[in-house]
Amino acid sequence: MPNIIHSLFLKRKEFLHEKEVRVIYWADNVYDSRLKENKKLVTFHINPNDFIEEISFDPRAENSYINAYKNYLKDEYKYPANQIVKSKLYQFKPFVFNIK
Repeated sequence: MPNIIHSLFLKRKEFLHEKEVRVIYWADNVYDSRLKENKKLVTFHINPNDFIEEISFDPRAENSYINAYKNYLKDEYKYPANQIVKSKLYQFKPFVFNIK
């Protein structure tokens, strides 16, 4: 397995709470760049709603962007709106102090 593939298994400490599962399928000679076509297509029949517990958007994303995608996911995929959130990873309350 090429060394670059190992990077797919790394997880930053800040995201360890996610307990994510990664499915990685590796097949040699699946794509021939000279022909620009797949020689073999592998599909997995799954319903994402069965295993995605929450969809978190980047904390820097605009609320209008999040709301648009939240509505799309809710309407198109029947994903529960209360499980689509803006990440609070970088959210903090500033410390306020008085100088006398």
